[in-house]
Amino acid sequence: MNIDGIADLPDIPQAGTAASEVYTLALRSEYVDIQRCVRDLGISEAEAAAAIEDLVRLRLLHLVHGCTYAYVAVSPMSASLQLLAVQDEALRRRQNELERLRQQMHSLLPLYRANFAGEPQHPHVQRVEDPRAARGILTTITVEAEREILLSLPTQDPWGELADLDRGAWPGYAGTRSDLLRVLLPEAARFDVRVREQAEALLRGGGQVRTTVSPPA
Repeated sequence: MNIDGIADLPDIPQAGTAASEVYTLALRSEYVDIQRCVRDLGISEAEAAAAIEDLVRLRLLHLVHGCTYAYVAVSPMSASLQLLAVQDEALRRRQNELERLRQQMHSLLPLYRANFAGEPQHPHVQRVEDPRAARGILTTITVEAEREILLSLPTQDPWGELADLDRGAWPGYAGTRSDLLRVLLPEAARFDVRVREQAEALLRGGGQVRTTVSPPA
């Protein structure tokens, strides 16, 4: 099972469900099988089979050694370790691959700075026209920032302009510390009810909002 396969797993047994009752019976018994579940729990064979199948997929039941029909209970801690070990390793590999790619891309910065004609005029400005690239950059900046994030939004509808961006990269959402944000808006934004509501939410989170008659273009 790969990482995407986690979404296909059965629900964790909740109180009152057949799976929860079967797991409880397995904990209190030497073993469980379909017939014992039917007899002791008063459920149908189909319900018992489905519950056992779900519990096996969750690693909460294991077949008795050398048997093809009887199962024993497994602790949730052991089950989670078995279930997630492969996913943890795959996630670590993916993170390592991303970091390696990031380092390789960053290694091109000296070449970029030495040869890009527009760099001497704007050494600290990066123009990004691809919305997806902008989304990724904003997400990284807002999540990794430690001191402050200075944001100038020179349009009449600043929040609407970036409404399609990843929520993790925008004020007030998970991953963004609102107290780090310093936002500059055009003077006209004071009279936009929706913008004022967004600004007030940001202020409540510890951020700062200012307006100016002539914001930078």
